[in-house]
Order: sequence, then C-alpha cells, then structure tokens
Amino acid sequence: MINLGKKIDKDELLLQLVAKKFDHGNYDAWRNKDFEDLSFAIHLETKILISPATLKRIFGKVKTSTSYSPQEATISALKEYSNFEDYNSEAPKRSKIPQWIGLGIVVVSFMVWLLASMFSKEKEQEMGSLTIDKLEGNGPTTAIFELVKPESKDTVFMDYGDGSDWRPVTSRTKRLSHFYPYPGYFDASLRTRKQRVSQQVKVVVPTKGWQALAYYFDKELVERYYPVPLKENIKDGVFHASRSYLSSLGIDSTKIVIVRLDNFKPTKKDGDNFTLKARVKNGSFWPGIRCFSMFLKITGTDGVIMVKLVGEGCSHHSEISIGDTRKWGSSSDLTAFAVDLHQWSDVEIKNTNKEVDVKLAEQSIFKVRYEKSIGEILGTTILFHGSGSVDYCYLSDKDGADIYVEEFDRERDATTEFVKACD
Repeated sequence: MINLGKKIDKDELLLQLVAKKFDHGNYDAWRNKDFEDLSFAIHLETKILISPATLKRIFGKVKTSTSYSPQEATISALKEYSNFEDYNSEAPKRSKIPQWIGLGIVVVSFMVWLLASMFSKEKEQEMGSLTIDKLEGNGPTTAIFELVKPESKDTVFMDYGDGSDWRPVTSRTKRLSHFYPYPGYFDASLRTRKQRVSQQVKVVVPTKGWQALAYYFDKELVERYYPVPLKENIKDGVFHASRSYLSSLGIDSTKIVIVRLDNFKPTKKDGDNFTLKARVKNGSFWPGIRCFSMFLKITGTDGVIMVKLVGEGCSHHSEISIGDTRKWGSSSDLTAFAVDLHQWSDVEIKNTNKEVDVKLAEQSIFKVRYEKSIGEILGTTILFHGSGSVDYCYLSDKDGADIYVEEFDRERDATTEFVKACD
C-alpha cells in the first residue's frame, strides 16, 4: 500500500472503507478482475474514472516510488465512493463531568449555534457560481462554462465530472471550455480538495440519434474514441461492427476492445416508469476474451438502471446497478444473468414505480425494488466487451407510448432520434 501523504491523513482507513463498500473480501487477495470491477463501480457512482492500474498502485499491488502521489480527483473519488468524510472523526470518549460544567457546555454550544445562524448568509456568499453558457456539438461536445470563483484560502479547481484532471481557477477566470469525447451525463462543479464550492451543473452530452464508438478496454490505453459509422455496419436489420472492420479504423484488434451504442437526449420522461426491450448477442471471437459480456443501461438525471449479461460459466463477473441497489456476481447469486451469448437474447427491463423486473425470453429472472428516484430519462447505452450485435431496441414510457423504436434498418437514417419524448 502506498502512502497517500498529507492529502489523506488516514490512508489505511480510506482503503479499508473502500474495500468494505466494494465487498469483495480482503483487498490483499484481490486479482486483476476485482480492480477492474472496482474501477467500474467507482466510475458508476462518482463519474470519476480511476484505471485498474492506478487502483493497483494505491492498494499496494504494484511497487511505486516513495514520491508517488495520486491525483486530487482520484483521492476525491475514493473519499466520495467510501463516504470517508462520515468516518473521518473519532467519537468523543465518555467521561463524568460536574453538572455545572455540563450546563456551561450547553450555554456555549447555544451561543455558537446562535452566532452561526446570524452569519449564515455571509457563509453562503463564500460559495462560487457555475453555469453552462452553451453546448456545441452532439457527442463529441464542447461545453462552455461561466464561473465566479469564491473567496477561499484553499486552491479552487474546476471539476468537469468526467474523470479528467481538475483545472485550477483564479479570480480572473470567468469562462472555461471543456471537450467531452463521448456521450453521457456528467456533474461539473467548482471545488477545493475537501469539498464542492459551487452548485453541481448537469452536463448532458447528447447524440444525434444512435451513435457507435469503439475504444480499448485497458484504461491506460484510452487516448481516443473511434467513431463507428452505423450504416456501414448494418446488414439485414442488425448492427454489428466486425473485428476486421474495427481494424480498418486503426484499432489494434489483438487488444480487448469495447464497442458501445448510445442514444442520449433529455426526454422529459419518468425514469421510474419505462419498458426497455432489446435483442442482443455477443459471441464473436475476440482474442483475450473468455467471458463475453454486454451491458444495457438507462441513465437518468439522478441514477441509472444497468444490467450486465455474461457468457455461461461467467456469473462471477456479472453485476447490476438498479437505483440504490447494487450487486456483484462475486458476492451475490447472479447466475440468472449468465446466458449463451452466441444466441440471440431477448431482454426486457420493465420499471413500474421503482420496481424493476428483468426478463429473458419473456421469463422473469430478477426482481428488485429501489427507493431513490433515477429522475428523468437522459439516454440508453448498449455496451459490449468485444463486438456484439443488436437486432432492435425499443423504449416506451409508462403509458406504453414509444420514446423511440430502433430496428437498425439500413434504408432509414439509422440515427433515429428520441420520438415524442420532446414534443
């Protein structure tokens, strides 16, 4: 384990809290897949991406120099994921004290509270402000922010919410732009090393209908995202980007590659009531992949509904994230999500008032209820490790009205936007 230095006083406590929440046993026994799963879990909750290689260094699986120190965004993500601040204080020890001293403590506490109330408005004025001036482009997108830095003795940073390095700002910084290379939903804010010092700004990086991208699974190799033209990869109503086609884009197909389809746009539709149906498979040969997998995810303004299907014998690698409910195949029985991915799977995710029913071939395989709303539906993602296939994807609202219907027909534009959703 490395020493996180002054940035985290109780580095061992932080790692223990991360391991406790992750629930994969003692981190000394973690293997590469555990660190990959932890990277995904942290990104899912904090929207900050920490590579498995970085996590290995932090948890002492890889030797590092004594001068090695993680980035501020990495430390912040670990704290946020583990709720570190809630534990970063020791409970006061009980002791017997005279009654008059106890009364004095009460009086002093009251005066402190009164003074805090009197100056609460002044305290609010110490917060900065952050707004989006404009968004340019549809995945990729450049966001232009306007900001006012708060008065602070600590360094103030701009956190773009996508795992990129925080950028220091000064009182003279009034506008900043940031390039978001892939679609999705991100929370941007001004912050110090300890806390946010502005409201969170919701950045939706939209697509013009469906958009396909490919990139390397190894986070250390993610330098760019390769656009995959839909029309050139649709045949007989099925989207499939072959390994040879991806190679023609300049992708090294000897490495594990991720192919994802995204459709992102605010819908004004209730994320706690919808039905998603898709026909998918992922059985194409790819070097280095033994357990093929695919994700189906609905992203809302306040949460996600995500299921991961894996090949037969690979349920250990499955996972779900449904509102505030999260489970991993390494610590829960998710064998129902292990299927023959060489064959088509008809998947249905039906959400009725925060009660989710996942079906395969019209048979219910998993039901769960969550509490915290996921908010308004912002987008859908279908993601493959390797290169999978999609026959269709339908999304409808609580009344059964289509939000979109996509059958990947080459004769159509194959970039069908959300329909009716924004009428």
